[in-house]
Amino acid sequence: MKKLLLLVSSIILLSCTTNENSIESSSTNIEASTSFSKVYNNVGNPYESVGERHNAFINHFYYNNGPDDLNGTIDMGVNFFSQEYNIVLPDNITTDNIANTVQYSIDHSITENIQHLRNEGSISDLSFAYLTRLANYIENPIEAEGIDGFINKIENLEIELIVANLPDSDKQFLLSTISIAKYSSNYWKEVYEQPSSVILKTEPTAWQKAKIAIHVAGVDMNAYIKGAIIFLPGAELYSSIASANEQRRIDKLWGK
Repeated sequence: MKKLLLLVSSIILLSCTTNENSIESSSTNIEASTSFSKVYNNVGNPYESVGERHNAFINHFYYNNGPDDLNGTIDMGVNFFSQEYNIVLPDNITTDNIANTVQYSIDHSITENIQHLRNEGSISDLSFAYLTRLANYIENPIEAEGIDGFINKIENLEIELIVANLPDSDKQFLLSTISIAKYSSNYWKEVYEQPSSVILKTEPTAWQKAKIAIHVAGVDMNAYIKGAIIFLPGAELYSSIASANEQRRIDKLWGK
């Protein structure tokens, strides 16, 4: 995740190259995708709706010009999930708890997160093995495969998990996580494939845009994994807030 964060920053700095004239027009908000209403390669994942709810909040966030600050985004997310899906946080989970989880998902790689969770006994060795594969897809994407190849790997792993003989607790955790990975990566793929509303002298390449989309999807997945240890089912609230917050940060780096 740290490598991808550095890459995101360098791509943006390269594209915005220094002087104000490099940006001819700008928009304060990214356009909401229609991804939340889609079902991506539904192969019978019983937790498909986890990813759908994640994308629904991202659309809600952008359609309603969501706040720039993390605490405001948390409030918006908590209200949205409560009103739309009756997902209500227990009293012991505070705004600070959510903020710390979101920030952790940005500051640490998925590999670091799952290694820590395994060491403290929060996830099984079986879950750790599958999550390690997912982490490798996120942290080491292959340019020759493109973002479609990246998404295809996620979908293939989803099929493998569905038919695998796993304990119920591992199955719910892993299939919910893969649902977030699938829906988030498809959502941000569509966003970054749209023509940019900011006209730059040096437009990022398709692969540079793809890596930013993969980075945001990785933050989402990392927040979901961390949040699921605290609040499952319902951890998509964490990943959705992380997604909106990280995208806002990237917006600011772009100068939007």
